[in-house]
Amino acid sequence: MVSGKIEKGETAWQAALREIKEEVGVVPDRFYSADRMETFYEVSQNCINLIPIFVGFVDNNQSITISNEHTEHRWVSYDKVGDFMKFRHQMETCRWIFKQFVQKVPFEFLEIKMPKSSG
Repeated sequence: MVSGKIEKGETAWQAALREIKEEVGVVPDRFYSADRMETFYEVSQNCINLIPIFVGFVDNNQSITISNEHTEHRWVSYDKVGDFMKFRHQMETCRWIFKQFVQKVPFEFLEIKMPKSSG
């Protein structure tokens, strides 16, 4: 899971694409709204966060380059992902994504058509 903040002048999906590029060094070939929101209370700021979730598909020929901000990372299979998720909603989201985007053809109206220059 890649995460980050929206910068001034960006849409949520543009921020997601930027964060993917910055954190793992790839540009998705196909990109979708997951039709889900991450919702949590942030104690330090006394606010409720509503964060849209996106799904990206990357060709196998792109090389992953993990950024310096990530000192620990691990690639795990879907059946092991629950061992590493800290929050219930993250696991529910992984199940949703697997069911709606891996086991099925993604719903076409959720696709975000990216301009060629977004990478």
